[in-house]
Amino acid sequence: MGVLNPDQPRPGLRAGARENRDRAERGEEGTIKSVFNRVSGMCNYLYEGLGDVYNKEDLAMIQNIRTTLDLKEQLRIVATLGPVRAAQRNITKFMAAAENIDPEMLEQCDMPEWREQFRAFYDKLGSVALLPGSEEFSSMELMVKLINTEGELYKGCEAVVGILVQAAAMKSVESVVESWISVLEHHSSKSRNLSADMIQTEMMIAINGPMVQHSEGIVRESMRRYWGGTKNLKDGHFTRKSQNIKSYTVSEAVDSHNKILKKNQLME
Repeated sequence: MGVLNPDQPRPGLRAGARENRDRAERGEEGTIKSVFNRVSGMCNYLYEGLGDVYNKEDLAMIQNIRTTLDLKEQLRIVATLGPVRAAQRNITKFMAAAENIDPEMLEQCDMPEWREQFRAFYDKLGSVALLPGSEEFSSMELMVKLINTEGELYKGCEAVVGILVQAAAMKSVESVVESWISVLEHHSSKSRNLSADMIQTEMMIAINGPMVQHSEGIVRESMRRYWGGTKNLKDGHFTRKSQNIKSYTVSEAVDSHNKILKKNQLME
């Protein structure tokens, strides 16, 4: 939504003077509350507009996906009530949403097994809640922790984590997928003979990394790591063995042009 900047109206105008007076009366807390109410109203307006884009089934599925994937809220409830009470409170709502996401879920295991796995799932969230700074984890970060093969938090609750994965993959945005395909075609063009592993690596960097104009820090860090183990090179800078190599600030042509400009400026 961008950044909220302190846009101060011109005090010389009546509207500006009135706005400045209202801000002073509201104070910082009142201003934050006013902004929150306006943003909330805008979000409600956008949500109501979904009816013109999605049908009732789609809207219901969006709500079911939100119910299952709002791991940050589920972690908060677990940290507040404890895993046992939190599981008892949320299992009915979660299972109803999960059954809409995967109508064949009860064919995988019966309801007692689902209840056991859901309790185990909340036990795993309880262990995450004990980590320092866990209250700052986003739902995406919690999802990564659950499916990470190193932590193996998914063990004992594989069916529940399977529902989360299905929910995450159900409503992909077509435009995003098409843009990824364009990136893939760009990196795997006929002019470059890349292996499948290299294409995948470049795709991961292109999609998850910063934009090119903001990637200087990444490039410098990559150079430092790449050249760090060499003897003759340091941070990607080549050492000279001959004094006959000329140095240029930019290039020979650009440096010559700059020298002429400076000379003309001095003559003037």
